[in-house]
Amino acid sequence: MSLAAPGPHDYTVGIVRALYAFSGTTCYFPGCETRVIVFVGEEPVSNVEIAHIRGAIPGSARHDPTMTNHERRSFANLILLCKPHHNIVDRLHPDDYAEETLAEWKREHERAAGIDGVELAMVAEDRLIGLIEWAVQQAGPQRRVDAQLGLGIATPGRLLRFRTETAAEFFGNYRDLGPAVVIVTARNQGTLSAYVNSHAIRFLPSGGGPVGVNAHPWANPALPCSLDVGESASWVYDLEMVITMVRFFREKGSAVDSLIGIIDLGTGETVESAPMAIELLGSL
Repeated sequence: MSLAAPGPHDYTVGIVRALYAFSGTTCYFPGCETRVIVFVGEEPVSNVEIAHIRGAIPGSARHDPTMTNHERRSFANLILLCKPHHNIVDRLHPDDYAEETLAEWKREHERAAGIDGVELAMVAEDRLIGLIEWAVQQAGPQRRVDAQLGLGIATPGRLLRFRTETAAEFFGNYRDLGPAVVIVTARNQGTLSAYVNSHAIRFLPSGGGPVGVNAHPWANPALPCSLDVGESASWVYDLEMVITMVRFFREKGSAVDSLIGIIDLGTGETVESAPMAIELLGSL
């Protein structure tokens, strides 16, 4: 019984690792800041899809019948796209995105990451892993801590986290387990250890907000808090207290339409989360 020859989607481990390593950590679509890896809880999960510059199969966008399957699955013919942009480029509006356009995205994206795609296009697959290690060494260790803002319930021993878009719908159902809280999380996604010196919540656009409140010392890590590579830590603020402060600011005439989480690092750097709409907190 003979085995089928590898197809256009049978990527080697070296090619997949090269795409992620040389992506600059984001989707290749110009201006898109979607991360190639995200955390779900404590688990790192791929957040992008492998896309072909010249289509993998007959009838697909930009398919070139003269190519071999080896060429179609090669590093030179592949980019990483978040799911929405993959749908736009390959399914919804493929005529708007020529082969030359995607090839230019690849060149620019990887050039920004310090990679010469022209040279890599000629590299044998079994050498890609070695090149990845070389690229990482050349780049040197990097510190990157991200801040995230969430909602949940502070139960004894652990935090229950909800999707921010629907969290308010569940607070009443879980009230017996503990207080509803706003959660500020710091994640170390770099290659150097980091230290969190302080945390805060800021209301926008007023600029005020609670700083370093520790109403639940059993839930909040002591400060300063060390974060090894790949680690995360979270601090909680009583949701009722946050809502009371929003009302106070509004009664004083200050506009408040969103909030952000702020993490101050031992290096002096300050990291801010994406804004969360005040309406997601529940009834004001």
